[in-house]
Order: sequence, then C-alpha cells, then structure tokens
Amino acid sequence: MLPFCEPTAYGLGKAGWVSATPAPGQIDLEMFKQWIDESYRAQAPKKLVAQLDGGIATVALITTLIVFSLHSGEIWLARVCGFPLDWRMPFALIMRDLMLPVMFIDALIYDDFVWHGAEMTVREAEETTG
Repeated sequence: MLPFCEPTAYGLGKAGWVSATPAPGQIDLEMFKQWIDESYRAQAPKKLVAQLDGGIATVALITTLIVFSLHSGEIWLARVCGFPLDWRMPFALIMRDLMLPVMFIDALIYDDFVWHGAEMTVREAEETTG
C-alpha cells in the first residue's frame, strides 16, 4: 500500500476500500485517473461499463448514421445522375455543410457573393468612371 493510503474507516477497509490523503505532488494525475476508472468500473452497472469500453466505436457509429441520414439522398441522386463517387464523398459533403455558414456570413458582411439558385459566383469589382 502507498504511504498516503490507509484502509477506510467504519469497516469499509475490510471490503477492500482505501482512503488516500496525498500531499501536494505526491500522486501523479495518471494514477489518480486510473483509480477513478477502476473504482467506477467496480461499482457501475455492466451496461454502463460496456459503454466505456466501446466509447469510440459508439461515437463513430452514431456519427456515421447521422452523416448517412443527412446525405444519403444527395449521394443517391449523384449516383443516379452518373456522378463519380468514391470514399471521399461523405467528407466533401460534411466540409460543404461546415463552410456554408461561413459563406453566408461573409456574404452578409462584405456582399461579394451573388447567389442564383445552385450557382454561386464572386461579384466582379465595379469599375468607377469619372
């Protein structure tokens, strides 16, 4: 047992509980994180512990489902119309969706964009005569 640890009072030490009172700098952060993780896994329901283990996989699955549900119509239409598709298509659609608000704000502030349906062009600089 570490020097700053002792069995927990009120009989909990008999069940394996330990109280830690480290001095500043006596414990590193990674060990503390591991203790919290270990204690949580020992007490949490199995369903919640399973979510911890599959956290990244769960996030990836949810993200994939959201992207698919938002862009499946566009991808289907592109395939029907004969546009070439590859693995980069979902990333291109996400980047487009992330850039649209930036372009709208830029158009509001600087008024350099001309929007005609699906066509977007940059307005040419007006010539002043005089």
